Amino acid sequence: MKKTCFGIIFATAITLFGCGTGEEKNDAGYLTLSVQPNEAIKLSDFAEKIEFIKLANDSLLKGIEQLVIDKNGNMLIRDDKRCSSLQLYAPNGKLICQVVKKGRGPGEYLRIHDIDIDNNKIFAEGNDIMLMSYDMKGNYIPNMPEIDMTGYTNFIIKGDTAIKCYGGSYISFDINGQSYRKSIRKIKIKSVLNDFAPMHAKSHLAKNMDDGTVYWERYYNDTIFEAVGGDIKPFLYVDFGDWKLPEDIPIDDLTFYNEEARKYCADISNFKISNNIISFLFAHKGKGYTCIYNRDTKKQYVYSSLINDINYVPILFPLVQAVHGKKIYFYIAPDMVAQFIEAAKESTEKEHQEMLKIIIESLGGEVDEMDNPYIAVVTCK
Repeated sequence: MKKTCFGIIFATAITLFGCGTGEEKNDAGYLTLSVQPNEAIKLSDFAEKIEFIKLANDSLLKGIEQLVIDKNGNMLIRDDKRCSSLQLYAPNGKLICQVVKKGRGPGEYLRIHDIDIDNNKIFAEGNDIMLMSYDMKGNYIPNMPEIDMTGYTNFIIKGDTAIKCYGGSYISFDINGQSYRKSIRKIKIKSVLNDFAPMHAKSHLAKNMDDGTVYWERYYNDTIFEAVGGDIKPFLYVDFGDWKLPEDIPIDDLTFYNEEARKYCADISNFKISNNIISFLFAHKGKGYTCIYNRDTKKQYVYSSLINDINYVPILFPLVQAVHGKKIYFYIAPDMVAQFIEAAKESTEKEHQEMLKIIIESLGGEVDEMDNPYIAVVTCK
């Protein structure tokens, strides 16, 4: 069984939908990416190197639900699977602090739903839909202005502004305590439950941690908007060509389950951005694809899976967790790597033994299934 697992991981092929330049500016001045099929590529075709950060076991994690990278490379991690914990790690994986603790007291939380970092402060939405703030040592900062977080999808803090999005149809700006709402009505989203929040709304905000700019991805939409000063403007349009969702297919909370809709591409999700990299996810025929766009080289890479051909550490390259500068951050579960290493040890082939040595050296030593996760950091060319 272990040898079979080893063989499957070792032999997994890259499946890609496209690679090319694909960038053009339209008359309105926003970026357009044309997603087109192309031949398969390797990780080394767009990455200079890949490094691995072992998160210290001082505070055990079950998984990584959300990862925020600050300007110094510190990693704020929200773990929903183990007691909804919130930890801050240094760029080398050393634990800086656990942000307060669970409870009902001031600054304590029962569960964290969303997080952000701004101006050397940690922000978290927790108990009773309250927005709380902490310093970079995890200490609670009291007397934060009250901000109504009822019904929101997620939030971003930028200076004195709290930007929130709701369902799939609008976002709001709380600037110095005054709220402004910006709606997009080109696509009216219906719901069988209510008219406010579709079940599968993936409307989401993202922040470029390099310069602080905030972006909005809307439910079942092919455009990313830039949120600036209480207003929004188009920033990125993804041209799916013949794969674009036809207008006669309704967009509502059941679109995700519509078999006809699944034949097309429509929804941009998991949008991440830095000064150098843009990434997002989309689906086609029930399979997820990730697009990575290099803003320096003007090249894009669209894939469903990648093989690490740089140092052989077995990675299935799940969702992009974060981008910062030229770096892309992925989460690696230790149990998968540990099983791979154990299976490789049972192999008598010289090639496998040499590869095993490289893997252990790259990870900084042996891997235990009960260890905290690793963070794979891919540096793009």
